[in-house]
Amino acid sequence: MRGLQPILERVRQSSAMAQDIALAIAVGLTTLLTALSADGSSSSFGASTTPGSVAGFALLFASAGLLIFRRRWPVRLLEIATVLQMVIWTIGFRDTMLASTVLIAGAGYYGGAVGRRRATQSAVILTAWTLFGFAIGSAPFLAVPVVGFYAAFAVIFGRYVASQESLALATNEILDEAERRRVADGQRHRLEERNRLARDLHDVVAHNLSVVVVQAAAAQRVRDPETVVEYLQLIEQSARLALDEMREVVGALRTGDDPEWTPTQSLDDIDQLIHLMEEAGLTINTEIRVPTGLPLPILVSGYRLLQESLTNSLKHSGRGSTVAVSIAEMNGELKIEVADDGRGTPDELGDGEGHGLQGMRERVDLLGGSISSGPRPVGGFEVAIKLPIGERVA
Repeated sequence: MRGLQPILERVRQSSAMAQDIALAIAVGLTTLLTALSADGSSSSFGASTTPGSVAGFALLFASAGLLIFRRRWPVRLLEIATVLQMVIWTIGFRDTMLASTVLIAGAGYYGGAVGRRRATQSAVILTAWTLFGFAIGSAPFLAVPVVGFYAAFAVIFGRYVASQESLALATNEILDEAERRRVADGQRHRLEERNRLARDLHDVVAHNLSVVVVQAAAAQRVRDPETVVEYLQLIEQSARLALDEMREVVGALRTGDDPEWTPTQSLDDIDQLIHLMEEAGLTINTEIRVPTGLPLPILVSGYRLLQESLTNSLKHSGRGSTVAVSIAEMNGELKIEVADDGRGTPDELGDGEGHGLQGMRERVDLLGGSISSGPRPVGGFEVAIKLPIGERVA
């Protein structure tokens, strides 16, 4: 396509030149017929030259010939045409002023701001010259309003067409910019949605597999068959939950460029989460007062943040740790606090921050909230989260 651009441009220029040549011929013939049909008494200024003089015809064709290059030099050719028009009238040659009218309009259209000024000046000069001819008795009074009308019409027409083209270009630019923004917003939305799915997938895998690994490690250390069976049942339950949620997330990722997925778990499912983590080996003390009317993003993200915090306590503090969970509304914000005493046995999963806290910060930032985390002075680890509630759901 790039190779065709120069060819298409040359074709366009050639087509424009052909149009201007045809226009020059048409204007020249029209003016010629008008001059040949006139008698000596109908000349604009004095009759020092007859309507059929060689000089008059030469000036006529010269004026019409300027139209061939009107797109390339609109202002300069208008200045030349204005002088030729004044000379044509001065020698008494009958002329329709057609070439000058076209050049006045062309200067207003092709010449930009300078061309519009020159077009107005040319219209004023030609009208004033005709008025001068009437004053000295060489031109009829009717020639003054006729010339003024044609000149003014050419000025107005050139400005109008130029303004309409500018408006069309501006409108196209606005539409193009709107389209670019629409595409960019769509891409950003898809990226944000995929990032959200990636965070949810990480939370699902990290939480459930952490429970599985902890229970599997604990099962290896016990000798009571019934206790081993309980551990295995919990492992099965966690694995099934992980598989179900992973299927939903992966299914959303496979739907195409615009994945949509609404998590099925929220702060309304806290009791189930607390029960599962207690079965995994944590002792959890809760002080939970979830306010009503929370927006869905707060409900879902609050659940995931709590889930990840408890998972971190299980991974890094281990079974036997005591965790305090507090959820309440304070000053228009949902405050979530999770603090463990770090007295368990975390050696099954090793240590290190991993991607858990990073994903939590991303979630909190998207909701305009804040998060702080770190070791407690009395031992253990603490996470404090604040999420602005915003407009409530009725």
